[in-house]
Amino acid sequence: MGFLFNLKTSLEKLGIGEKQSQRWQLLTWIPDEQFEQEVAKGQKKEFLIAKKNFYSLGEKCKIKSEREAKYKKKAKAFDKLPSGVEAIKLGRFQDVTKNFADNSIDAIVTDPPYAKEYLKDWLDLARIAKRILKPSGFLVSYSGTNYLDRVMRILGRYLSYYWQSVLLFQPDTHPLFHPKKIFYAYKPVLIYQKEPFKVSKEWICDVVCGTGQEKDLHGWQQAESDLEHLMKGFTEPNDLVLDPFAGTGTFIIQAIKMGRKAKGAEIDDKMIETCKKRGLSIHE
Repeated sequence: MGFLFNLKTSLEKLGIGEKQSQRWQLLTWIPDEQFEQEVAKGQKKEFLIAKKNFYSLGEKCKIKSEREAKYKKKAKAFDKLPSGVEAIKLGRFQDVTKNFADNSIDAIVTDPPYAKEYLKDWLDLARIAKRILKPSGFLVSYSGTNYLDRVMRILGRYLSYYWQSVLLFQPDTHPLFHPKKIFYAYKPVLIYQKEPFKVSKEWICDVVCGTGQEKDLHGWQQAESDLEHLMKGFTEPNDLVLDPFAGTGTFIIQAIKMGRKAKGAEIDDKMIETCKKRGLSIHE
């Protein structure tokens, strides 16, 4: 406390307020090369605008650095993963799952792409899920809203509708869907089941307030904590969970953290590298 008091007193003598000091500290988080690039840009702008941009960049770099440090810390925990965890394999999920035995996966928890050109992938996902899921196993999937009717019809061709959950966005993070002039405030979570029908063991609420977006690794990344209720409701400890669209590995990590075994498929080399940095083993 004495050091902080002396520092504050020294700053006051220099005519530097606490708020200004905090802003200057943000600049230390900007990498040198990036800082120089911003300086060059700033010379072409009005001083006040350039200064504001620096503070904003510093804040973003600080958040990114702290999150990377958090993931490195988490990665150490994955050095002691239980045997049988196969993690992620590079390739199309259609190819990766070809050698999976029938009725071998307890649950599929995933987040496929939402655009129209990926509807074929939803069809393959449903067809493959019917084969590899154990009887009464669940497919739990995030979905977009624009083609939701078509996605549900596709899944219904091979699996039975169980329920729909809603993931609410934070009030200040409502995305815009310009083609239809919609501020959308939720994400559908579709829950389907391979026959025969069997009620899940856990009670869950079908409306979940999202904890906020984690997009520092990729624009499609989802928050780990938002998945906890899904894993708890539709999987059990030691279950084998599959994510065919592994992305940055978030669903895989959440499954392992909750005592499940996990497999995944990912086609993007860059995402595979991100998964490695997060401590997941990769089978190429």
